[in-house]
Amino acid sequence: MIKTVIATLAGTLIAAASPAATRTEVPAPVSAASIVATADTKQPEATKPAKATRYCVEDLVTGSRLKHRTCQTRDEWLAEGFDPLAK
Repeated sequence: MIKTVIATLAGTLIAAASPAATRTEVPAPVSAASIVATADTKQPEATKPAKATRYCVEDLVTGSRLKHRTCQTRDEWLAEGFDPLAK
């Protein structure tokens, strides 16, 4: 296993030191006309839907020391007849 790790590390270092990895490209100059054109065609960003809040309940299983954790949204809990926010 140690030989595999050393070989992988050596390959990574050799690839990082190669001229292709260290070459940097200079961006082409941008004209004012292209800046105006791209500003006009910019599309509004789509908003991500809000994630539903999940509520987790830990159960103790008879004969086991491990806790069983179940996580669902409030609507899913209410469909099963359990309100996770009730005290």
